[in-house]
Amino acid sequence: EEWSEEFSLLCKDKGVDHSAGITKVLFRKMVDDEGEDGLFCSDDELREMLSGGKLEVNPEEVRKAGMTRRELGLAIFSSLDENGTGRLRVNELLDFVRLRGFEGSDGDWDRDYKSLCKHHGIDSVIGVDKKQFLQLLEEKGEKGLYCGDDLLRGMIEVEYEPDG
Repeated sequence: EEWSEEFSLLCKDKGVDHSAGITKVLFRKMVDDEGEDGLFCSDDELREMLSGGKLEVNPEEVRKAGMTRRELGLAIFSSLDENGTGRLRVNELLDFVRLRGFEGSDGDWDRDYKSLCKHHGIDSVIGVDKKQFLQLLEEKGEKGLYCGDDLLRGMIEVEYEPDG
């Protein structure tokens, strides 16, 4: 309720009907405005909102916005981090490797996961953190999880479930 009132005031201040909402153009102006009336957010803050799961990512908007590889990787990491630990364990990464085409059993993946972690000096019990995940996305071959940009975008489409 408090946010609803605040949003109505914001819309009134910007001369916008609150039932219609704020356009993308106005939103961009507001987050770029460092003045008293603005809602300035740095690029890093906006990326953190996306990667931290605070904003839903619509795949069509991803295409239009041209997210970087890093941003795509962070968005995928957040969607895989089901328990919010900031680390991906064997079962959370299984969804990802299946999207990449892995057809082995859970036991096969468990062995591959442990081998992958050992090769990269990652504690397989604790799991893969964001930085390590991004590094694995860049490494080609058996000891990496390389994906092309189109595949990463496709994974976001698979992960995205629109309301209604």
